[in-house]
Amino acid sequence: MNQHLLPVVAVAVGGALGAVLRYLVAVRVFGVAAMPVWPWATFSVNLLGSFLFGLLVVALASSQVFSDNMRLAIMTGLLGAFTTYSTFAFEVLRLFQSRALTLAIGYGFGTLCACVAAAALGLWLGRLLFE
Repeated sequence: MNQHLLPVVAVAVGGALGAVLRYLVAVRVFGVAAMPVWPWATFSVNLLGSFLFGLLVVALASSQVFSDNMRLAIMTGLLGAFTTYSTFAFEVLRLFQSRALTLAIGYGFGTLCACVAAAALGLWLGRLLFE
């Protein structure tokens, strides 16, 4: 396979896995068919994805086992598709449109704060475990 194509394939494979995992969390774990009052599925995948990103950025950088293409598959592909900013943005907008202003602001601000904190926790734990 062309060496320039390998990173694209790595991201595509990781992205496919991440998208399927996000779907399974939404449908199998939360049973989401319609948007609930608080979008737990999106909140959960973004929180978990932020934590894992922080943890894995340290773990993968300190490991000689993972190639650059494998890092791309995991970080850009899998975690990029598992987490979802566009769905988060849409859910905040829908809450505003349904006049649930307090909930929209709480969900938007809460998600941003929680995900930044989760990423920081992941980085801290990654440094503790892998450096």
